Amino acid sequence: MLRRFSLRIGAISLIIGSLCALLGEGLNLWNNDPTQNSWFLPMILAALGTMVLLYGINIYTILSDKINLLGVLSSLLFFLGALVFVVGVIAIDIIVVPMLLSMAHTLTTVINAPGNAAQSAANSASSGLNSLKDGIAGLFGQSASGSDIPSVQIPQVNGLDLINKALASFHLPSFATITHWGHFFFSGGPLAPGCLLLGIALWQTRSFPRLTCYALIGGAGLNLISQIFLSLPILSNITGMLLFASLALLGISMLSPTKMDDLSQSVFSHTGRHARK
Repeated sequence: MLRRFSLRIGAISLIIGSLCALLGEGLNLWNNDPTQNSWFLPMILAALGTMVLLYGINIYTILSDKINLLGVLSSLLFFLGALVFVVGVIAIDIIVVPMLLSMAHTLTTVINAPGNAAQSAANSASSGLNSLKDGIAGLFGQSASGSDIPSVQIPQVNGLDLINKALASFHLPSFATITHWGHFFFSGGPLAPGCLLLGIALWQTRSFPRLTCYALIGGAGLNLISQIFLSLPILSNITGMLLFASLALLGISMLSPTKMDDLSQSVFSHTGRHARK
């Protein structure tokens, strides 16, 4: 009785954690500016959700008799991936990236402040000289509009360039590389290998609905592939949502195996009829 109760708690934790992380991934599609306070909510939801779903998977792995050796190994890999995910999201996405952007903004503002004042003074001086020149030329009945004195352009400093130079001097990755790794962590990259192996392990045992196994394998596989396309970060966000959705489906299968098995058989039998036609 206690074992069944613990398994249900694990399944519910997996569902809640997956949906929480899924919500975080979804919110990040509209809140992707690290300088805004809204940036932190998706990160916190994803990190907390992953910790909760990790608890659910661990409980099920320990207590379930439907997990084979490959399933145990995959759950261990998933555990390590989840730790990397949480640490990476907190360290890079929540702390490092906003801190570097704040430093870059501060450097840009402070260093360029005298230059901006000098630029305003230069513009005023140039405008005054041009007005004086036009007035003198007007006294002699001449037009000097085509020979205005140009304004001096004061160069501006980009704070992010200074940050990158400082990082390079310490032999650290550039800001762009750091943000790429932050996106890799947040979009579920560290979780994908363990999730993929877990889907294969559950499919081998034949004790889980095929729909759930295929969802795990497909979600993890697509997430791994999407990490290659660096120029399309939104793609890995979407596949990250699919990954967490497949984990929520796994929790539902643990909680209601009979209903999910009926749904799986219905889906594949319907697909099979269409294929024969």
